[in-house]
Amino acid sequence: MRRRNVLKLGGALFLTPTLSTVGGAESRNIDEKSAGVLTQIGRYESGVYNEDAAEIPTYDANTERAFVVDANETAVDVLNLSDPSAPTLVDSIRITDVWSNPGPANSAAARDGVVAVAVAADPETLPGRIFFYDTESLDLLNSITVDILPDMVTFTPDGKSLLVACEGEPNDSYDRDPRGSVNILDVSSGVQNVAVSTAGFQKFDSEAAALRKKGVRIYGPDATVAQDLEPEYIAVSDDSKTAYVVLQENNAIAVVDIDAASVRDIVPLGCKNFSLPGNALDAIDDGRIDIETQPLFGIYQPDSIDAYTVDGETYLVTANEGDPRGYDGFTEFGVLVEENGTFGLDTDDDGGIDVSIDESRFDRSTLSSLEGLEVSTDLGDVNDDGKLEELYIYGGRSFAIWRPTDDGIELVFESGDMIESVIADLISDGTFPEAAFNTGSDSIELDEESPAAGPEPEGVAVGNVDGIDYAFIGLEEIGGIMVFDISTPQEPVFIEYANNRIFDFAELGLTGSDPDLADALESGELEAGAAGDLAPEGLTFVPAEDSPIDNSLLIVANELSGTTTVYEATKM
Repeated sequence: MRRRNVLKLGGALFLTPTLSTVGGAESRNIDEKSAGVLTQIGRYESGVYNEDAAEIPTYDANTERAFVVDANETAVDVLNLSDPSAPTLVDSIRITDVWSNPGPANSAAARDGVVAVAVAADPETLPGRIFFYDTESLDLLNSITVDILPDMVTFTPDGKSLLVACEGEPNDSYDRDPRGSVNILDVSSGVQNVAVSTAGFQKFDSEAAALRKKGVRIYGPDATVAQDLEPEYIAVSDDSKTAYVVLQENNAIAVVDIDAASVRDIVPLGCKNFSLPGNALDAIDDGRIDIETQPLFGIYQPDSIDAYTVDGETYLVTANEGDPRGYDGFTEFGVLVEENGTFGLDTDDDGGIDVSIDESRFDRSTLSSLEGLEVSTDLGDVNDDGKLEELYIYGGRSFAIWRPTDDGIELVFESGDMIESVIADLISDGTFPEAAFNTGSDSIELDEESPAAGPEPEGVAVGNVDGIDYAFIGLEEIGGIMVFDISTPQEPVFIEYANNRIFDFAELGLTGSDPDLADALESGELEAGAAGDLAPEGLTFVPAEDSPIDNSLLIVANELSGTTTVYEATKM
């Protein structure tokens, strides 16, 4: 592996690469003494571990406040960022003050003195609500009933509309599966005078077979297209005319005409071939770092998405997390096991084979090494003989850049094996201990996530810093933010990796023969934020013109550690 220089700035680790090409993204030479794009300048600790106390952040320039969703408490913490180096809690907006029995708060978006909060019902299969608050007084301005399970909200760039991704997830027994939809709230006359339109999917119900044929995953038990599609996250074009809505479980993007409140198209994202050079991964839990090509396919299934414009064209950036459905009433994945000399998938955790694999398509030693891998039971039976001839895993362990076209959406860049390779190089350089590689979000254990999510790219934010477009990619399992210059969408440049996690048990004061980070955090032996930021969930970029200081900011909410971290973003 190529050696890389490492700088330590503002309490976070920053990787600066030598010249190389990794996973298709070029890396550039950087002076060892130069600062990175990100410098950690502030951090707020809620003191709450593993209760989703910091999920989604948003920022209001009028009041210089950040609003951070606390899903578990159905609340939004209001942080004063007038001095972003010292975030302080102003108050908490508690939805239970105005709704007696809500479900979780899922998302928030602030703009021009108003913050909109998306809240699910209890049970979540009932219609949810959007609450509008004044960002200064925190007074409730209005509440609007929307469709089922509002999962993400965002204002259009012109501020005239608030878009709501209503996921419509089934209940756990999968005997109630609501329709997914996108609600479009016209707020152009003020949030006290909201008009609601719905871009639904019912018109595609008769096209299920055609959608499946082109690669859209429609597979829930007895579900119509509208029931099966689950809007997750939204990006909007600069002209505020088109929304691009991630349908994560379905591995697709819906293209929405905002003015017409209509879904124009549903575009499949395809799959990643991990057997190709540059697409390697570590899928093996063997206590070693082995990034290798494998006879596997990855279902992209992005979580977050953002949009930006280059030379008048819109581009989309996705964090390709992967997310299988797992309910009491329906599970779509199994674990690769060997039983009596035969390989197959165990779907009920009893060690037995429930789904067969056509072993003639694979090398037995490869299958043996991949034991424990999470594999789709829905895909891979190429000839309909009841056996899997191909193995599909969840996520791409990557980020990708896409270009909308008249015919759909074109993949212009995919980061290949770059994310895992960068982390492996950091370990090779001695920056991180070996145990950090593919560790879990609240563990320190080498390879724990290799058969599952790997580093798990989940959050993404795009921001322009002094004329350069950057993508900030949050890695949910290992933690930290990877930064890429995406000014040329076809040739992104890796810039740095910022991660303030502590991966040394001794440094954390945990001793004994088998220390356990999660247990120490759960028991209170360690404070919630003591090990650094765990599980970055939501990222918000604040441009310099809206920032309380001269430079741009990146605000990151970390759901396990319950921390909100503020980075200053400056040009290299």
